[in-house]
Amino acid sequence: MPAFSPIFQNLSIRPTSSPHTGLTTKPLPGSASLTFPVLVSFLLCAFKGSLQTLLDDLFATLEGSSLRTVSKSAVSQARQKLKATAFEALNDSLIGLLNERLPEPRWQGLRLVATDSTTFRLPPWLENREAYGVQTDSSGQPYVLVRVLGLFHDRLKADD
Repeated sequence: MPAFSPIFQNLSIRPTSSPHTGLTTKPLPGSASLTFPVLVSFLLCAFKGSLQTLLDDLFATLEGSSLRTVSKSAVSQARQKLKATAFEALNDSLIGLLNERLPEPRWQGLRLVATDSTTFRLPPWLENREAYGVQTDSSGQPYVLVRVLGLFHDRLKADD
């Protein structure tokens, strides 16, 4: 799969170098084309339509063949072995590469960020009450209120 090699070439996350992936370098048995980079790249795409049609189109493009090389069952089996922490490690690696190539602008040596918060009223389901606590309104009805904090990263221009 040479088309995906450049994406993963400089990243520190690889099937054998990371305990996070849950996969080995060997493709899933019965599917020589479904490698770690192909699986992760496919799962990161926001796809619409039939899974099997998308797989057939992807591998037809990558391998130049209209023969079915990977089944949706093979993707499901491989996905079950892929741990969520693989995506966290991939994200950390990508952010590291971006920081190397696109240094963050600073203002007087400091990184500029902004925050904003709001509150949300959640349904008074048991799991919400246990996680966030319960308050009551003036009529005695229970409700769950959570505060959400957003962090905004500002990109300074050279003339700022």
